[in-house]
Amino acid sequence: MKSGLGREARFDRYFEGYQKRVVLDRNGEEQIKYVYVLDYYRPQLTEKSFIVRKIINIVLFLISAAAQVYSGLMPNIIMNHVQYMGFAQCLGILAMILIVVYICTHAAAPYTMEIRTYKGAHEKFRIASLISAIILAAIFITGIITLIIFKSFNFMSFVWAFMYLIAAACLFVIWFLEQKTGYDRVPPDSVF
Repeated sequence: MKSGLGREARFDRYFEGYQKRVVLDRNGEEQIKYVYVLDYYRPQLTEKSFIVRKIINIVLFLISAAAQVYSGLMPNIIMNHVQYMGFAQCLGILAMILIVVYICTHAAAPYTMEIRTYKGAHEKFRIASLISAIILAAIFITGIITLIIFKSFNFMSFVWAFMYLIAAACLFVIWFLEQKTGYDRVPPDSVF
């Protein structure tokens, strides 16, 4: 049984859609060349709209990250000193790290993508944004419960909790936008 983490499995994932071909170079010597043979993927958006979507996703991510950091660093908020809230906030940081990996993949993706790029820039990005949104929504709910337990019903405590709601909502919007974006399959011979 092959492990998904082994060298061959990683090689197969990286070169998914490629076939090994033997070609002759200028000197008549045989060389091995990998040629992409599967369909390409193109979003059902114009190229400009695709660029705008990337910018929107980056801005939403930055708002989400800023809201989470602001809330976590607010002084004189008792909820920031509760141990389980610290654990929840660490999960939020891990969620941000997860999403930043795929937001970079999405931002770097070309308009017409090979299957490996499509999976990272759309499918995995969509899943990562949903998981991150759920984690931040759970932090928001944990924050509300903590707010009630400590009876901290002042304005700054509500702002503190609202920041986590904003962070989760931004990531949910990213997920929603990616979820509703369709992709066309383009045969390899029509790309060039």
